[in-house]
Amino acid sequence: NAGDTPAAFRAVHTLKGVALNLGLGSLAHASSQMTEALRAVRFDAESVQPLYEAVQKEHTAVCSALEQLEK
Repeated sequence: NAGDTPAAFRAVHTLKGVALNLGLGSLAHASSQMTEALRAVRFDAESVQPLYEAVQKEHTAVCSALEQLEK
């Protein structure tokens, strides 16, 4: 969905940095790809959607792994 691109960029850029610092390579890579797509002056919103889904998938996987550690 169209929204606040600068806020989305800051959020995914922050997520990328946190993922890099924690050694979460897959999440960092997915976040990096989305960051670069949003950095473009002009981008196709439809091309960003699969990147968002990839970030969401990796984030879910990390959260799931952390939940398993709590058990």
